[in-house]
Amino acid sequence: MSAQKNGQLVIKDSDAIIVWIAGGIFTMWGIIDLIFFPSKMLIFEIMNPVLVISGLVILLFYANLTIIADRPTRSLRLEYRYLLFHGVRVIPFDDIENIHSGKSSSSSHGHTRTGYRIVATLKNGRNIPFRSSFGGADPHWATRLQAFIDYKTAAERRSAVAQIPSQAGSSIQSDEMDETNESPSSGETESGSISEQGLPNQGSK
Repeated sequence: MSAQKNGQLVIKDSDAIIVWIAGGIFTMWGIIDLIFFPSKMLIFEIMNPVLVISGLVILLFYANLTIIADRPTRSLRLEYRYLLFHGVRVIPFDDIENIHSGKSSSSSHGHTRTGYRIVATLKNGRNIPFRSSFGGADPHWATRLQAFIDYKTAAERRSAVAQIPSQAGSSIQSDEMDETNESPSSGETESGSISEQGLPNQGSK
């Protein structure tokens, strides 16, 4: 889900509730099996603790992600809300080279599943994925973010266009000054030759 207002583009990647439910089911399933249905088979003795640990990792380390691109502060803000805590990461617009979507595909039982995540490439060459895993991110979000960051207001566009003639004028003036600085030397040479030619005539008189 995305919305744009007051110089901000807000994108919510909020599929964490579904993932938390799945993590809770894994955790409860593993705990119930360990307590009430202990198995003597090694595979189940190993599987139940794995279910509990996997469920707890999902519950604690998968977050709702809110992406806020803010023009007034020229910053990209990533807000991660986990089940028990939250974190924030801020990336200045000026550090961003481009934003694109990463893609990962996996096949299971003849079905191919494709996951996406948004990635920011910085001008120093570093890649910052907005999530550590591939999920249900919309690849169009990257296009919207890139366009929002690159957008210039009408005043900024006029200012950029106005700078082009001024830069060209400065270049022309610089060339004229160079020519002016060169002309006296040639003039002095010519006047010197004339005076030298004129001196003998005065002496003869």
